[in-house]
Amino acid sequence: MLGLLLALAAAGPQAVLGQSGDAGTATRAFTEYPAAWRSAVAYGDPSGMDAFSSQVTGNVGDWTSFDKLQHVTFSFLFTLSVQYALVNKLDVAKKTATPFSAGSSFAVGLTKELYDRHLSSSGRFDVKDLVADVVGIMLATGLILL
Repeated sequence: MLGLLLALAAAGPQAVLGQSGDAGTATRAFTEYPAAWRSAVAYGDPSGMDAFSSQVTGNVGDWTSFDKLQHVTFSFLFTLSVQYALVNKLDVAKKTATPFSAGSSFAVGLTKELYDRHLSSSGRFDVKDLVADVVGIMLATGLILL
């Protein structure tokens, strides 16, 4: 259910209601993808949500696409996870661990975009994905420094 709400929030009202703002487009979205909705809402199945979110949020390169929310979330959680492992499991000082956590998260995001550019079928490096990664890293770093 949370994934559904996040996808709709990331999409914005225009993507859900259509460019003219009519509710008919939203109704069609609910009726055209019933299996995805049942799967995503009832069971929390992300595979059903992915099928639906690509239809709701439009082009992957859009700022409001579900892909950008995934980049923010992954970078946020990866940064926090590395920080936790370094500080609590390896006894690294918080001051030393924080830049390493942020840098390693950025390196993963950059590597993914380089992969997209050179090895994937899309063949494009999306700077907006890197910006979303940096937003997630900054949010995690802010939380760490509290």
